[in-house]
Amino acid sequence: MPMQIHLVDESSNAELADYLRNRIASAVGSLKHPLEYVEVELRDDPAQPDRMRVCDIDMKLFPRGWIYVNARSDDFHNAIDLAVARAGEVIKRTVVGEA
Repeated sequence: MPMQIHLVDESSNAELADYLRNRIASAVGSLKHPLEYVEVELRDDPAQPDRMRVCDIDMKLFPRGWIYVNARSDDFHNAIDLAVARAGEVIKRTVVGEA
């Protein structure tokens, strides 16, 4: 089954949606255990006075279950990069025992 990537409120920024899909595909494209579904929310953090950008990623890693990561930065591109890097590390730790 091909990986489905869903960006919450994708209409808000098509360029960020494309950037996100490319980053996720390049980070997890060679996994033995495919990601079935990825949902990402990009938002401002209203609790932060400096309006940090937040990238929340929920991933369904077959057959292991759900993985959740997030990252904050002053820029959405940086938040995406940080969250995708964290997701890659979590996935590697999750599947290393199955190799």
